[in-house]
Amino acid sequence: DDIRCDLEDMTHFVERQIITNDPNIIFEKRKTNMRHAFIYKKLGDYQTALKYYLIAHSLVEDKDCLDTFAWFIENEICNIYTRLGNFEAGKYFSLLTENSLIYYQSWENLSRFYSNEGSRLYWSNNLSESKRIYLGGLNIASLYESNRGILSNSQGLVQIYLTLNQK
Repeated sequence: DDIRCDLEDMTHFVERQIITNDPNIIFEKRKTNMRHAFIYKKLGDYQTALKYYLIAHSLVEDKDCLDTFAWFIENEICNIYTRLGNFEAGKYFSLLTENSLIYYQSWENLSRFYSNEGSRLYWSNNLSESKRIYLGGLNIASLYESNRGILSNSQGLVQIYLTLNQK
């Protein structure tokens, strides 16, 4: 409760309008909204978190390749939309995240992204596509020796194999 009160006190600073064309200030504003959203997400308030993540998304300069914070913003938007059952919006932000991670060659996060994407597809009952994505994530994780990526994609594959009763 204390954290929530502090967040509400900070909200007027986060939402304060700053009129500028300075890309550095806009980038900092994007990070501030991202951090604010993250705290709400950790508290389980996904609707409020989504609000601030979407504000952060609106501040990105390059709408195609995004920036190096795509993993922390657009990926989280995808995860929240998926959690809320809006698979269409989840897919849109999923494609943006994937494009950004490839563009910035963030291979470890890309392998973990494929784990998230495989999970999103699994929960939308697209098991064959989910399996394909998990295998792609596992290949990238193995190539770049990403233990977290190997673990998360392997766990996803196990879930699919168990669902399909494949030992």
